[in-house]
Amino acid sequence: MTILDSALVQDVTIYDGDRLHDIEWVCRETKETGITRSKWVIDCAGRRRMLAKKFNHATGFGDDFQTTAIWAQFENVSDDVFGDVWKYTHHSGAESRREQHTCHLWGDGYWIWIIRLEGGRISVGVTFDQQKPPQGKTPKEQYWDIIKRYPLLTRFLKEEHMLEFRMYKDVQYTTDTFVSEKRYGIVGDAATNVDA
Repeated sequence: MTILDSALVQDVTIYDGDRLHDIEWVCRETKETGITRSKWVIDCAGRRRMLAKKFNHATGFGDDFQTTAIWAQFENVSDDVFGDVWKYTHHSGAESRREQHTCHLWGDGYWIWIIRLEGGRISVGVTFDQQKPPQGKTPKEQYWDIIKRYPLLTRFLKEEHMLEFRMYKDVQYTTDTFVSEKRYGIVGDAATNVDA
């Protein structure tokens, strides 16, 4: 096996019979190009969905439900912001700390995920029904519209501490083919994604 960890696949040509497939690539660092030949091609490159789109395998779920996901990563979130309000007491009396797990909040047409990371960082995302969008003209305005509904979150989520902000407009998709008789496969987010 040869690993080209700085290569980005530009195109794939799938051949019938026993002929090896052509995978055209470019090195992201040196801009060198090349063609690699392979008996099988597996698309595991995520939302780019090269093979699903190229061979018309990309499909929806047959309804008009679609969500958008927007999320951010923040720094300077210290342990002291996670006080007793984050503690859950079970019926048995045992306690668990919500901030030590992925935590979810939800409202009409949306849900929020909260994931604590290392070094005072936290990831907080919002997924919402496109038919019930939050207020705002930009994705950041929509994000903050929902986050500001939770004073517990706005105590420590500050825009000046935002490290990264991302958005996926259409989250749900699937494919009608996962393994083809023409010796290619589509797996992971390249094939199907039902959630953010």
